[in-house]
Amino acid sequence: MKGYRPRRSLQVIATIEEEGTAFGMACFGVRVRSGEFKTQQPQDITYLAGGTLADCLQLAELPQQALQLAATGFADVAAFVELHIEQGAELDQQGVACGIVEAIVGYDRLFVTLQGEANHAGTTSMARRRDALAAAASLVLGVKDMAEHDKRFVATVGQLTVVPNVVNIVPGQVRLSIETRSYNDAILAEVRAQVLELLRRVEAESGVTITQSHDFHVAAVPLTPGIAAIAEQAAAQCGVDCLRLPSWAGHDAQIFAAAGVPTGMIFVPSIGGISHAREESSDYQAIGHAVRVLEQTLRTLAEA
Repeated sequence: MKGYRPRRSLQVIATIEEEGTAFGMACFGVRVRSGEFKTQQPQDITYLAGGTLADCLQLAELPQQALQLAATGFADVAAFVELHIEQGAELDQQGVACGIVEAIVGYDRLFVTLQGEANHAGTTSMARRRDALAAAASLVLGVKDMAEHDKRFVATVGQLTVVPNVVNIVPGQVRLSIETRSYNDAILAEVRAQVLELLRRVEAESGVTITQSHDFHVAAVPLTPGIAAIAEQAAAQCGVDCLRLPSWAGHDAQIFAAAGVPTGMIFVPSIGGISHAREESSDYQAIGHAVRVLEQTLRTLAEA
């Protein structure tokens, strides 16, 4: 862009903590800018490695009023475009150089407890057992089967606690999590109803009692169709093939979009679909293609 003077100013925003590994809150930096934490004090936000945000600010020689000073909001932002690796395998498998994101998925989390009866593994006949882990296995496989037959969502049982977790005792209790993700909240609501029906069916068939302890929901966020169209046109102008798709992971872009900022997102293929691992990588040529698409997209937006 050497020598280029846009009608609108362009800013590169460096954000922190999209993954939430330091404070346990995803997209923390952008959420601070939004003003979500401006009524809180840094000593009340825990640093997972030990201490608090106040300690981190002191170590970095930043003011303790940082949560308030950084809460500038988004009123001055005409549009936001994020460039990111896909973190999935869709682009890599299809051999497509660039992704245009249409929506960022929401997720629904249920935390349930299966209460059976702990008993001796040798003296308790199979007919007498109320095995909480066996019932949990049926539940896990049921959730997996649901997701495999409906490509509109994905589902994961990623957390499992077995009690008493002893080799010669029939498990009496299992606590587990069920997470479903989709690019549409109506689909998430439909899937939740299916999961609740599955819980009732497993409870009736196994003789264990299933209760919900709590749940958690993050809404799906559609991105701006107009910016997706501009990015798609930019890809065509750059001779880069692209594919429209949802993002199955959360990103800073969803905070901007949820706040009403016109938002777009461009994906670079992830080799092998590997993410959050040392092997995570993207092809340099693909990165170059995406940067060119980003540049052309920003040029168009800056002239609007």
